[in-house]
Amino acid sequence: MTTLDRLHRKGVLDRVKRGRAFFYRSRFDRAELESALAADALRVALENSAPSLRPLLSFFVEAVERRDQELLEELDAILRARREGHEDNRP
Repeated sequence: MTTLDRLHRKGVLDRVKRGRAFFYRSRFDRAELESALAADALRVALENSAPSLRPLLSFFVEAVERRDQELLEELDAILRARREGHEDNRP
């Protein structure tokens, strides 16, 4: 019960009281929760980064490559577009 109450206070679970009992249910579907957890982990890693993020980025690229070559190509295209956009904005 303590864990459910903590998750409710953190906004992860909804709670409804029926009689003397509480009924809990998730506020997010699995994909939404996984996305939020990944975003939070990345935010923490960037805020508390050591001198170099290279190991984290290297692991990420290797994991993407093992899972899905198309996704890796999409990531590459996003990076190229960002670089080109930044080059256009230089004085």
